Amino acid sequence: MHVLDLGCGVGDVSLLAGQLVGPSGSVLGIDRSQDAVETAERRAVAAGQCYWVRFASADFASFVPERKFDAIIGRLILMYLPEPAETLRRLAGFLRPGGIVAFQEMSMPTHEASPQHRSSHRCSAGSFGPSREPVLRPTWAESCFRPISLPACPSRR
Repeated sequence: MHVLDLGCGVGDVSLLAGQLVGPSGSVLGIDRSQDAVETAERRAVAAGQCYWVRFASADFASFVPERKFDAIIGRLILMYLPEPAETLRRLAGFLRPGGIVAFQEMSMPTHEASPQHRSSHRCSAGSFGPSREPVLRPTWAESCFRPISLPACPSRR
C-alpha cells in the first residue's frame, strides 16, 4: 500500500502509517515546513522506517507526486487550508481507483473565534460534535467525496 500524508508535520501519522504498510509499502509525508520535514526524517531513521517512509517539503497547491496512492490521509490539516475542498479535489487525481481518503479533524461546532476570521468556521471535516452534524459536510460534497461516520466505541466498564 502506498500512502500520502498531507500536512505531516514532524511525522506522527506518517510513522504510524509506516508501521501498518511495512517495507512492502511506502508513505510520503508532505508539509510546508522544511524544519518539520527534517525532524520527521530524523524520526523515520530512528524508527528504522527511513526506507519506506519519506518526507518532502511542498506547497499543497503545487505538489505533484511521481506516483498514485492507495490512501491519502491527514490529521488536523484541512481546517488550516483556505480552500480544503479544492485541495481534496486536486489530490483525488493522485488516488488510485477505490483508494481511501481519511482525515481526522477537530469538531468544534459551537466554537467562537476572536477576532473572527474568514476560515474560522472550518473546524471539522467529517467528525461529529454534540449536534451529530458534521461542520464541514459541504467541504466533502464540494470535493466529490462522501463522508462516512463510524459508530461510537462501546464503553469498557
